[in-house]
Amino acid sequence: MVDYTLVKELTQHLTVLYVEDDEVLQFVGKDLFSKFFKHIDVMSDGAKGLEQYKKYKNENNNCYDIIITDINMPNMDGFEMSKEILIINEFQEIIITSSHSEEHYLDESSRMGIKNYLLKPIDFDALITVLYKISKKIKTSSLENYSELMKAN
Repeated sequence: MVDYTLVKELTQHLTVLYVEDDEVLQFVGKDLFSKFFKHIDVMSDGAKGLEQYKKYKNENNNCYDIIITDINMPNMDGFEMSKEILIINEFQEIIITSSHSEEHYLDESSRMGIKNYLLKPIDFDALITVLYKISKKIKTSSLENYSELMKAN
């Protein structure tokens, strides 16, 4: 089991776009995720999520660190939104959440290059493990980019 304190330390500077159409899950998710992340934007469907992603990228000249999205939503589902986001940033970290454990959902996620899939209700230990894996990857990538920048100067 991954240490909660370590995960909290690794994630405290990260930004998240959380896309969920269920208002209760939005509230619960935002409350839970606020214990980990510096900044969380919550959207109610994939179309609004994609619009917010583009807006955030334009305003901050940077992308969210992590996208957490449900699959089944009105207007645009989580898969379609994720496909569009991955066109903008092929390295975007995405966590798919769903109450469906059907294999075709896992296959679709995998084909898109999304390796993080959590079943609802979200198991806290599984969430901690995924956040640890992603935050370590982001930190390592940031350190490598910083090192390369310093070498260039």
